[in-house]
Amino acid sequence: MRNKIAQEHLSPPEYLRHFVPPRSIHRRHHHHHPNTIQIYWNSTNELFSLSSSQSTAILYVHLGDKVDFICPKSMNPLYDPVEYNSLYIVSKDAYRQCYSSNYKPLIRCNRPFETQIYTMTISNFLPYPDAIEFHEQQEYYFISTSNGDIEGIDQKYDGLCRTKNMKLIMDVQKYYNHYSSIPNLTSNLLSILSTKMKSA
Repeated sequence: MRNKIAQEHLSPPEYLRHFVPPRSIHRRHHHHHPNTIQIYWNSTNELFSLSSSQSTAILYVHLGDKVDFICPKSMNPLYDPVEYNSLYIVSKDAYRQCYSSNYKPLIRCNRPFETQIYTMTISNFLPYPDAIEFHEQQEYYFISTSNGDIEGIDQKYDGLCRTKNMKLIMDVQKYYNHYSSIPNLTSNLLSILSTKMKSA
């Protein structure tokens, strides 16, 4: 199931370069050039629509990488839909149950006609007091419990996490992954995204 999902989406969407099945990941070298990975944090992102209640979007990153969470932006206020949401990093239990009542948002996407970006450095050092400390071989959990409306941007349960499966697991790796089993991979790979089945 995982490999089939990955192989059907080899034409890269705008927000990523390539889908790869997890079994195609090979850790053959220990050299890693840090990347900046962009995640469009909106409920219409194919990353979430490809998932279901029993499958989860996973982002593989490495120590030294940076991740930009890009808020929804409406280019035309008359015709484009507007979405408001908040981004949370939560515990595994909160991730599974779609609640954020004990957490502060990393960013509130409340200006849909402006560019809002939350940049996160994947590091096990804390450059400033509020920075998040990451460790290799660990997973981190991101959700949005907003309902998409401005009135529900601070909603603390369910919301888009439940209705649109708007949640993400970040899997931190130590070394750069090199690939040999999938042809025509770009050498400037920005992100590695796949889906894997999670038990309910």
